[in-house]
Amino acid sequence: MKFRKLTLENYKSFQFPTEIVFPVGDDGRSIFLIGGMNGAGKTSIMEAVTFCLYGGKVDDIYRNINRREKAKGNANVAFEIVVEMDDGSELVVKRSWTAGAASEPRPRDLTERLVVVRDGKRVSVQNQEIWQDFIRAAIPPGITQFFFFDGEKIQQIAADDHSEIRLKSSLEAALGIQYINRLASDIVYIKQQ
Repeated sequence: MKFRKLTLENYKSFQFPTEIVFPVGDDGRSIFLIGGMNGAGKTSIMEAVTFCLYGGKVDDIYRNINRREKAKGNANVAFEIVVEMDDGSELVVKRSWTAGAASEPRPRDLTERLVVVRDGKRVSVQNQEIWQDFIRAAIPPGITQFFFFDGEKIQQIAADDHSEIRLKSSLEAALGIQYINRLASDIVYIKQQ
């Protein structure tokens, strides 16, 4: 799986739609570093990927709406990520929050919308929960700390008293070990019966 492109709009310092293309090397690998001055938006880019894939609390989204736009009454935030799946198919995840026509929008006015497009075909609304589960299975939230991090995050992980437990559970999620553990306990249960 390779991230190809991220678009974010009206989030923190990204007032207008901003498209970030993730490069692919000649060897087909997609490893990239994002550098910039403090306050330039490096952490915002990583947060945008996480919010786009997994959603977030409306209070967090509302608090991080671009201040200029929020002052104008625009409480809309949008993220879009384009991913090339291992089988070569393209998955586009679009997630947005909007307050509609509220004159003085508040966090509770925000409504979330998820759109998933696979190979140019929009996935039906009824299957959104299934697709959210698919996204979580394809990219378990616990392993994102190994792929999206900044210097401050490294310090937090190193200083975390529970980092061993989180590391273990994240690696198990990435490798699918939780299914093996569940299967083993089911076999023991069936054997006892």
